[in-house]
Amino acid sequence: VTLPVSAGHQSRIADEIAGELDAGRLAQLLVTNWPIPELNHTVVAYRVDDRGDRVDFTVWDPNEPDRPGTVSFDRIAQRFWATDVYATRPGAIRVFRMYHTPLL
Repeated sequence: VTLPVSAGHQSRIADEIAGELDAGRLAQLLVTNWPIPELNHTVVAYRVDDRGDRVDFTVWDPNEPDRPGTVSFDRIAQRFWATDVYATRPGAIRVFRMYHTPLL
C-alpha cells in the first residue's frame, strides 16, 4: 500500500471491480490516500455506473452504514477518486482488491 502504484494497475483494478459487479458479485476494496492518515480502510462496492470517461462505483462503508458512498475511476487520468467517501475530502486515492489474492 505504501509503494507506488502504476496507472495501468489501477485501470486493471477498475476493470476487475466492474466485471465482478456486472457478474452479480460484491467487491471488497481497500481504499487509501496514504500517507495522509485520513482514509485507509475497506468498503464494499455493490453497483457500477459506466459514464464513459468515468466509472462510478457505489460503495457501502461500515463507518457510515446508513448511506451509500461513491468511489470513481477517471479513465483519462487512470486514477481513482474519493468522490463521496465517509470523512474524506474528495481527491485522488488508490484502490486495491481485498481477499482476492494470497497477498491482499
